[in-house]
Amino acid sequence: MSTPVFACGFECGVSMNTNLHWGLGAGASFSTTTFRSGLRSLRCNVTLATNGFASHTNAASANFNVARVYVYFASLPTLTSDLCLVTDGGSTLGAYFNAVDSKIYAGTSLIALGATGVSVTTGVWYRLDVLVNTNANPQTVDVSVDGTACGQATVAVAAAAKSIWRVGDALAAATFDMFFDDFWASQSLADYPFGGGYIISYIPNADGTHTNNGANDVERTLTGTDINIATTTTYQLVGARPMESASTDFINIKVAITDYVEIAYEDSVESVAPRSVEAIVGYHDASGAGTHNFVVTLRDSGGGTTADIMAAATRNVGATMSWGRAHFTTIPGGGAWTLAAVNALRSRINASDASPDVYIDGLMLEAEYAPVSANPNSEGESGLHAIGRGAVAAHNPAVRLGGWLEYH
Repeated sequence: MSTPVFACGFECGVSMNTNLHWGLGAGASFSTTTFRSGLRSLRCNVTLATNGFASHTNAASANFNVARVYVYFASLPTLTSDLCLVTDGGSTLGAYFNAVDSKIYAGTSLIALGATGVSVTTGVWYRLDVLVNTNANPQTVDVSVDGTACGQATVAVAAAAKSIWRVGDALAAATFDMFFDDFWASQSLADYPFGGGYIISYIPNADGTHTNNGANDVERTLTGTDINIATTTTYQLVGARPMESASTDFINIKVAITDYVEIAYEDSVESVAPRSVEAIVGYHDASGAGTHNFVVTLRDSGGGTTADIMAAATRNVGATMSWGRAHFTTIPGGGAWTLAAVNALRSRINASDASPDVYIDGLMLEAEYAPVSANPNSEGESGLHAIGRGAVAAHNPAVRLGGWLEYH
């Protein structure tokens, strides 16, 4: 069984803190026209002097960092460039594109590449599997492209744990247009190479069973309208796709409550259970004096087990949007994922201190699935297709090829 710590299909559609999902450089954005799965990808499209990358910081540093990500080149980089790297803010180890021969290599820097690479071209989705082993001297980098190994790269430096993943190029020297999708990360040596898969997002689409029934304690945004046991449209306040990058509507918790508001998510339309689920919460608050304390959980309502997405903690972030996340390798409370458990997922929200008021702006789940043999496009048929899928799109028959729409 794999042990992921992070999975993201770039479905949230917003730049977050780098220690949550992805912090985007100036040349990075989200694409809804060229993507491999779900409804979005990360686009790195730059001219000279524009950084085209996104960064993610794992919760803890590790000596083994494993990733799987798909890359699609609309135009190849004009110079040797970063693709998928681990860094500590200094050294950068991972997968590189070499502009001299149009191949992907393992590397410990732009000028220290492995002996052999794998040729790539435009208009194709390629799967990159990356292992950065900094557990000893020398440190090593292994990369494979669609299962074909590149030559290992090594560097003679002492062991040093790392935590920052970066996709795209941060050096602002080359020009390029490339897309990334279905990123997965682990800190276990045994998980390399992870292999194929895809990531689908799920947003709230119904209310669960609220237990809160007080007046003027939980309300819709700033309208003064109560959210209570009779409310059935609370999910509309937190169910945007993409997630809100600036507040427009939210669940407003005005006083401490021991009861909760419960939100249900879209059901899966996939034929297999996911391997893991990433949960994201967007929030801000009324600012002012004091610190609030709230909890957001993920619950398998069928099995009756719960775990925290955001645990109880004192916070006061003001009007600035912030986010929390948690990665679930098992059903909340334990046990292997099943489709029934995915379809039974709920989030419960309450607060032991709501001074200042707590504002919950958005909820999203991103589930990572193994390739489905009955659907060859889920692994891309050697990377030739990008497929648009998801709970909203269901099994969309439209197959996207480099942004062009083709029906099968």
